[in-house]
Amino acid sequence: MNDDRWLREIADDDDVSLLFTAAGDDLLRAIEVCIELAGRRSAVERRLIELLELAVDEGLDDSSGAVWIALVLGEIQSRPAVPVLVRALAASDETLAEAGIDAIKRIGEPAFDALMQALDGAEEPEFEHAAYQAIEGVATWEHPYMLDEVRDFLLDRVRQPAIGARSIEDAALVLARLGDRRALPVLKKILGNRFKGLNPALQDAIEMLQENNDGVPLASAAIPWQERVRWLAGDAF
Repeated sequence: MNDDRWLREIADDDDVSLLFTAAGDDLLRAIEVCIELAGRRSAVERRLIELLELAVDEGLDDSSGAVWIALVLGEIQSRPAVPVLVRALAASDETLAEAGIDAIKRIGEPAFDALMQALDGAEEPEFEHAAYQAIEGVATWEHPYMLDEVRDFLLDRVRQPAIGARSIEDAALVLARLGDRRALPVLKKILGNRFKGLNPALQDAIEMLQENNDGVPLASAAIPWQERVRWLAGDAF
């Protein structure tokens, strides 16, 4: 962590600076203002992305400001923010990673594409765990082929012999929540061959798919940003 400077000192816009100091209803209003500004002014969007990059890559945030920035960028469906939001999933700050998950779910296709690319070479279990949670958001989008693309990607991934146990479990549960019944025989084989028939996560995934005869995605829609802020802010409300 860099002790010499913080995002609240670098954020030179008064409206953006409020993200680092406001609490309660004032925080909700500050976030709402930033959503409105960033949605119509590319300079504000770029500034927010720069600040989030400093938080994610250099650890400069001493408050929850970066968390609220991530939510703002998700709410305006910022495509330029996708790379840093993907990196945020590996953040040691769990709250920032959760905000990154929410933002990616709201951005949709370009974010899911980036996640699949990032997962292809991933070696960090914590990043993979967050990435699987985020990519599950594809179920809430009415897209002509994105759901099938994600299902195909995850099915190929669980078949890889070198994939770690936790990654298999996470991918299996997402496949189950996405209703991909093609995964049933694959997961049963993995459960028997690799886990000797004993793995609670895979057993849960198999049971979900067996009960979902129509292959309907079960993932729920992302909650409104106001509710997420209240939940993440905790005592600040």
